[in-house]
Amino acid sequence: MPPVRTAAALLALTAAHTPADEFDSDGFRIHYTVSGLEQGPTLVLIHGYLGSAAIWGSDFVRPFMNTHRVVAIDVRGHGQSQTSADPDDHGDAAVQDVARLLDHLGVERADIIGYSMGGLIALRLSVLHPDRVNEVVVGGAGFDPDWDATFDAQITNTCADLRAGGGFARIFTFMTEPEGVDPIPPEVVQAVNEQAFTTATRAEWAASLEGFLDWQYDPGQLESCNADVLFICGDRDPFITSARSAARAMPDATLVELPETDHMVAAGHPRFIEAVAEFIKPD
Repeated sequence: MPPVRTAAALLALTAAHTPADEFDSDGFRIHYTVSGLEQGPTLVLIHGYLGSAAIWGSDFVRPFMNTHRVVAIDVRGHGQSQTSADPDDHGDAAVQDVARLLDHLGVERADIIGYSMGGLIALRLSVLHPDRVNEVVVGGAGFDPDWDATFDAQITNTCADLRAGGGFARIFTFMTEPEGVDPIPPEVVQAVNEQAFTTATRAEWAASLEGFLDWQYDPGQLESCNADVLFICGDRDPFITSARSAARAMPDATLVELPETDHMVAAGHPRFIEAVAEFIKPD
């Protein structure tokens, strides 16, 4: 049975986390946490939109604590990392932050796990910098040019809502549109809105989303990428179309579909954690 969506789980998306380390990424302050095996191979965790390094719970991290150095990054514009109201400061810059994080840590290659927005970043990192990754997990994300146009429209409309003084209701509605998915209660969405606006302005949250608009790949880029990629997506997740498409296009990719599972709960699904633990192996 899939995990139950709770108000506490959604509020955790915007929770602040324990102070750790930071580095300068081309003039931008990026925050991250480190746990696990100090001298082990590096595993980087990349959270989703509105999240932070704090969302990776103990159940998710536990399989890697004795085998990896686990590094959870606050994507720029999130958590304790620096933010900006300029869309040009987001998007591909967030991908470069991960590469610079590896430079900062003195690591040539790392395993990568990303979910939702973090999955988009992980996929783009594997395509643009395949020499920096070992195994890559792309959760709740993918790439399909036709479907992505639909998602870009949702981003554009959500950004318009934010700049008009609204919140994130539209994007939550989109994520729970598939048949069989319960809507998120309005009071939970309101609580997420209130928490989010204590850490960044509406303009900054909008810019963070707009930075990911029109992320395209040249013909053959996915087909020629030799990174070892595992896609994991719920079959009631709007991203399932793009996950299937990207998995078909990439020669060394596999796809795990989680039955009767939506975008908001997939990362906590026991099969998600099990599949990731099976895929990410110590060197």
